[in-house]
Amino acid sequence: MKRVRIFLVAMMAMSIMALQAQKPATYEREGQRVKITNYYDDGNVKETGYYLKGKLDGNWTEYRTDGSIKIKAFFKEGKKEGTWIVYSEDGGTLYELVYTDNRLMDSHKWKIEERSLLAEK
Repeated sequence: MKRVRIFLVAMMAMSIMALQAQKPATYEREGQRVKITNYYDDGNVKETGYYLKGKLDGNWTEYRTDGSIKIKAFFKEGKKEGTWIVYSEDGGTLYELVYTDNRLMDSHKWKIEERSLLAEK
């Protein structure tokens, strides 16, 4: 019985430490939209974006744990819209996705070389 209590106390302490380590999302009103910022457990920014009337709306940016940009996206009234850019982890390739009314209309794969971009379809 004593071991069970020690185990439960240890688990509670670890849970409390984990909750303290996590930074809660922040919300900021900007006009009619609300900007949300989510964080990784270490406090670095995970993503930023906007909501309007409870739907994704406007620019969204997702970051890797090292702070580099993973995705730049755009939403309109909760639907994927416009040009999205997805950056590879190696930094040498990026993907361009074009959405209209939540449907993928076009895509390109770009190889980043010394001074030029080479597109592949």
